[in-house]
Amino acid sequence: MESDIYKILKNKQQSILSRWVPAVLGHDNQNQQFTRTREKDRFSDPLGYEIAVGTEGILHWLLHNDPDMDVTKPLEAICRIKAVQDSRPSESLHFLFDLKTIIRECLKEERDINQYTEEIWEIDRRIDEMALLAFDLFNACRHQIYRLQTEEIKRMYGRGLG
Repeated sequence: MESDIYKILKNKQQSILSRWVPAVLGHDNQNQQFTRTREKDRFSDPLGYEIAVGTEGILHWLLHNDPDMDVTKPLEAICRIKAVQDSRPSESLHFLFDLKTIIRECLKEERDINQYTEEIWEIDRRIDEMALLAFDLFNACRHQIYRLQTEEIKRMYGRGLG
């Protein structure tokens, strides 16, 4: 049986996404060019497309509370984008914790929200689990980038470097 809070949040899904996607994009200048288009077009705005699809997948996973669903694929798509940017892991993955705040802001509009305390804790717990997975995915992507850079340096300057 689905909890009422999940029904409320599903009804507010577009509002949540419209607030969350800018948080995922961040406020740094390197992403400003990608915030201009609102279309989900894989070819004219590939970064925006991947973030839109990824955030929708993550939110779908969170709001459906189905243990058989896997959040790895949409989360990894965003982590790959974040890993190539020159920022600290805490800055790159902060968007996941922003989701907690955005959900609470959307729930402020509801009456009797205090009756959903346990469900909100469960949502927070799932976001925390997802953040731990994201950290692992982000680090794996960064490790792959560093490995490729090292291999390229070795290829360019010879094998005698290490």
